Amino acid sequence: MEIKKINIAIDFGTTNTLVATFEDIPTVMSLPSISRKVSDIDLIPSAIGYYSEKGKEQRCIGVETAKLPEHSIIRRMKRLATSARYRKILGKDITYNQATKDFLDYLINAIRYRFSQSEFGNMVFTVPVDSFDTYRAIIDEVCEKARISKYHVLDESTAAALGYEIALSNEKPYMIIDFGGGTIDVSIVKLTRRENGFAVRVLGKSGTNFGGSDIDDWLLEDFIGKNGMTQNLSKYFSMESLKKNIEELKIEIGASDHCEISYYDPEGDFTLKGVYNNTQLSEVLNRNGFSAIIQNCLDNAIDLAYENGVRKRDIAEVLLVGGSSQLSQFQEIMETNFPGRVQACDPFGAIVRGAANFLNDKVVEDFLHHRYALQYLDTKRNLLAYETIIPVGTQFPAINAKRLIVALPYSGQTKASLCVFEIAEARISDSKPDSIYYDENDNLIIDRSSDSVIMRKVALNPNHQDFIRIDPPSIKGENRLEILFSVDESRMLRVNVYDLKSNQMLVNNKIIARLS
Repeated sequence: MEIKKINIAIDFGTTNTLVATFEDIPTVMSLPSISRKVSDIDLIPSAIGYYSEKGKEQRCIGVETAKLPEHSIIRRMKRLATSARYRKILGKDITYNQATKDFLDYLINAIRYRFSQSEFGNMVFTVPVDSFDTYRAIIDEVCEKARISKYHVLDESTAAALGYEIALSNEKPYMIIDFGGGTIDVSIVKLTRRENGFAVRVLGKSGTNFGGSDIDDWLLEDFIGKNGMTQNLSKYFSMESLKKNIEELKIEIGASDHCEISYYDPEGDFTLKGVYNNTQLSEVLNRNGFSAIIQNCLDNAIDLAYENGVRKRDIAEVLLVGGSSQLSQFQEIMETNFPGRVQACDPFGAIVRGAANFLNDKVVEDFLHHRYALQYLDTKRNLLAYETIIPVGTQFPAINAKRLIVALPYSGQTKASLCVFEIAEARISDSKPDSIYYDENDNLIIDRSSDSVIMRKVALNPNHQDFIRIDPPSIKGENRLEILFSVDESRMLRVNVYDLKSNQMLVNNKIIARLS
């Protein structure tokens, strides 16, 4: 009897997680005991609980965590998955990184149990546009533990484009905005019909670590302040429990303009109360620069699309996904930028359905969102510098994307190092705009008194740099190595190293890092 293979798509979100399969059409799965129905779609709360039973540590995820006290639960772990942050539960420190792995491991086992007579075929995980290799390494580790050999990663907003394929017209550019609990991701894409389905060409994309949980923090700060308390006093009550109430309040404001919140703390024996409406929510958002954050992310994607020949006015429609995209204040910003072109017909399911479509041989013509550089010692200035080898916007696969002729800095060297860094840069504003207007190309222009560029650098191969062996030893200043960098279809950075003196290939098509 032939064992049936099941393709699985997982959209791991900050607040909720969805799972889908693809047979004839992409179908969002129900996983009894851990998922719940919200607006006719099965959502798994992104939460994991730890408890002790018969002296052994046990875990549960999703709606199962409702049976546990709040101090035993880790929520929104995706947001801090690559950090060193931790919570003390059952007398030990559990990092958000470990909680993320435990959550995904539990989820995969639950899916296996659901399809006990089948095997996994291909699996795809959606990831934020601005995710680094360190985040994708978590997926690698989880899949290795689960013995899943065939898996892919796909940008969340690109997945949403595939999920909205019925709504999209051929060859028109569309903007997909995924505004969830932890990130906002923007992609500008074109879909091209082919014999076997669609090809998605990504023309511009942008992402930032900002989401609904940040708004929850702003509301929490405002709520505590209105009750005459400070953040320093918050140690007397459960921040996680109160934050859960605040999140529910934010959702209720969207459905009803008048919402009350009352929180009783049993340890301190006091009650916090507040009343909020949409006007007050808008005041909190404006005070924290909400509009500027959203506009910056939009502008970064639009600037990249412009380099690919697409102007803002060319965008046919703007499709919203993610729970935070339901905020009326967010939708107002979108309508201001794209009047009459905004819709949100599948805010929760588009990403995971699109990821399932991807497993059905949909083609994505994507580019790299970050730049990649070699770290080297600038001997003239005596400081570390970075030579770009793969620029932002490089489409892949890219054969011989960069050629370098290298002279080693010292005589007598018998080895050379290649340390590759992933570098993300974003221009943000720390001030309110001085003026806002549209230019002749229908682009929204925001003039600010001061802008700053934030740069994040992550070493991709810190433990595997010294792999080039040189014989005979080097002579200072002599052109010695020819280095060719390529990116394959799986985003793997490969390198060829040729010794110009000995006329020998020292390194042949070696994988040195995976690119985001």
